[in-house]
Amino acid sequence: MKDDYKLKTILQDKEAHFYGKAKVSLNHLNFDTTESLFDQSNVSRLEEIFKLEDCHRLDPEHYISAVIDSNQLENALRQSQVSQADLLRSLQTEPPKLIFPNGYTLTCLDGQHRIAAAREFLPPGEYYQWWIVKIYDTGISEDTREYIRSEYSNSRKPPDGDIYRHVHDHQSRNDKSGELKWLARLSPNKRKAMKQLRKNIWLTKALDELLPYHGLWPALQLGSIPTILSWRCPEEICNYLKRVHKAWSFITCDDNSLDPFVDEITVKLLQSLAPSSCSGDRKIAIELMETQRVFPKLKNSAGRSKILQRLLSIDGMIFSLDTFFEDTKYLEPIVMTLRGLLPPVINDSIRNAIAKRYTGVSQKEGQLCTQWGEDDERYTPGSEAQRIYVGYCTLCLYGMRHFPRMTNISPRMDKKPEKSIPRASAMDQTHWYKLAELAYRLGFDSKEIQRLRRENPDEDMVRIALRQRRPEEYYDINDGEFEAEVHRQCEALKKFKRRQKPPPTPKLSTDFPGEPISRRCGKPYESSHIFDKKYLFLPLLYETKEHIPKNAITSFAIKRHIFFAFFRDPDERTGEDTQNVDRSMQHGNASPIPENSVDASQAIVRHIPAPEVPTSDPIGHFMQTDPDMNALSTSDPIGHFMQTDPDMNALSTANDLLKVIEAVQGTCERENKVAFFSIKTGAYTLSDNNAFAINKTAFETLTPDRSRKFGYAKKGRLKAIQMEKIHEIANQPGMDYPRVIFYVGDSIPESGAFGMEFVKLCAILHGVETGQNRKRQKR
Repeated sequence: MKDDYKLKTILQDKEAHFYGKAKVSLNHLNFDTTESLFDQSNVSRLEEIFKLEDCHRLDPEHYISAVIDSNQLENALRQSQVSQADLLRSLQTEPPKLIFPNGYTLTCLDGQHRIAAAREFLPPGEYYQWWIVKIYDTGISEDTREYIRSEYSNSRKPPDGDIYRHVHDHQSRNDKSGELKWLARLSPNKRKAMKQLRKNIWLTKALDELLPYHGLWPALQLGSIPTILSWRCPEEICNYLKRVHKAWSFITCDDNSLDPFVDEITVKLLQSLAPSSCSGDRKIAIELMETQRVFPKLKNSAGRSKILQRLLSIDGMIFSLDTFFEDTKYLEPIVMTLRGLLPPVINDSIRNAIAKRYTGVSQKEGQLCTQWGEDDERYTPGSEAQRIYVGYCTLCLYGMRHFPRMTNISPRMDKKPEKSIPRASAMDQTHWYKLAELAYRLGFDSKEIQRLRRENPDEDMVRIALRQRRPEEYYDINDGEFEAEVHRQCEALKKFKRRQKPPPTPKLSTDFPGEPISRRCGKPYESSHIFDKKYLFLPLLYETKEHIPKNAITSFAIKRHIFFAFFRDPDERTGEDTQNVDRSMQHGNASPIPENSVDASQAIVRHIPAPEVPTSDPIGHFMQTDPDMNALSTSDPIGHFMQTDPDMNALSTANDLLKVIEAVQGTCERENKVAFFSIKTGAYTLSDNNAFAINKTAFETLTPDRSRKFGYAKKGRLKAIQMEKIHEIANQPGMDYPRVIFYVGDSIPESGAFGMEFVKLCAILHGVETGQNRKRQKR
């Protein structure tokens, strides 16, 4: 009520002090604003608009406002031979021109960018250099002045969403002139983006469905449209936008009369909430409705009560155009990983292009393969259509888990580091090879998939190890026999399988502090990505166990909602329908969903039996390593039948070994670990970064006779360190590799170098100091 009374007072004050409209020379217009508020780029933009459509000075929408003392106005009226009634004359005639003494200026309340652009655009001279001014008495209140300043003006750049809505409105009325007028307010690049958007009927149709909800549109980013279209994923984009429409249609009770109450503030406060998924968001939604911070213009208590009930029962998160443009930043790296399986140029969507690469290769007749873990694949009855859909989603989830190591896109940092943290190389061939192998096992095949499968990182690892043991300068090596040995060693490595563990049970909500609203859209943060990637498998996303909402939503639940928003059609049956499918499958009844539908494949992945936990270690007592690292090996990859040549020169392996050390350092920085690294074998063990864990790992790393020594790299040299001091030095600045502790069997000399002198270090670490090395040291 107070706001209504204040606005009424302002409007009365504005009308009481209004003198009328007049033409005023630009020389008599002054703007009482600071230089910091002046934007030259906005002036340039307006000049471009004037060149395209003229400045339309007689259009009331383009008038500006100014204040004048009553005595000065009387003098101007007398000098101009104009009456005050002429200033108030109807719009059927042009306002009269007022003449002011030289040097006199009116204080303008708005329009500084428009007038600056007009001074450049209009021809010189008093005859051309004028503008229409709405004149007020200087006695108007400060609140009224501020209200006038805040009124909409074209000198202030309108949001992309406003322009889109006006263009659509003029197009629907076949008003070409009005359409061009609004398009002229866009920059040249955004006009091109708008043209490109309108050519893609599927995207236009999806966006136009959102037009009734005005509060969504300020978040439209026309500049991002060309990039999004270049990804060729219309199915995913439409799924998300349909989910946005479904959310706000549900909230407004599918009642068109409630659509106009969805304003910008309401959208900003409700987006990313999941009121039915956690009690904390539920309380926020109730408070926002009770305090009328959302839907403030809706005063009908019955209508507000209906909306609140809908808010508290909405399925999943509340999406908007703002979250859409943020979440496409998460979609981009996933698309990039899929593009690696396809030719550089495709004339189809990514989903269709992948589907067309399905050949059924390596598939079991009538069986559907699903992935429960990185090396945990199980089969259940399924059709070809289900194999294609589940396979496509499985490949997308692989990219979702491993994109930091496969693309140039990284997760967001949780906090700004004090100094730059080295990151591992984005192009990790191991993950590209594993993606191609996974695609092949799922039934997809193409030239690109075969090319990636030929680039087996295990083969590179074995080649490095063989050349290290048998350098070409000392041995005669037959290329055919060498490659045959490489193949044999790689086949031997395939016999070792990763330990099978029961699939983890992800939580959708927690009683601990969950994911804050500010972190619920866009690329994931690094800590949550590392923690959640073990859950990003299709069966775990579709778990249907009873879920009692706790206080806060988890980061896994956020990723789950985002994945479903893009990769699952929101028109599919959910909730009770899905539970009916589950019950029918549990009782052995035929599924009510046709076997070639996506719904059937989504129901099937929930009911693959859990694996049996192995009772013993199938690969023996092997050192555990980070599965994401492309290390040389966790043990001697070619066994102990080859003895090191006492005079070998390790030039061929120096750079490879150094790359592995740098990669290990990068992993430790990201995951807050400390690595114990054997330069001789390339094996390493990761420890938590605290004194207890570091000392424990160091003790476990000791040889039985306790002769193993440890060291760290500093200024290109390897320095010995006592085991008890490792936890003190592990995080000290100035080290070449602050998170990596090196070890060898017997001793670490006080000298030895990395980088260009790495060959010397390799020889020293193998316990040999040849005459050739001594000469290098002297030089």
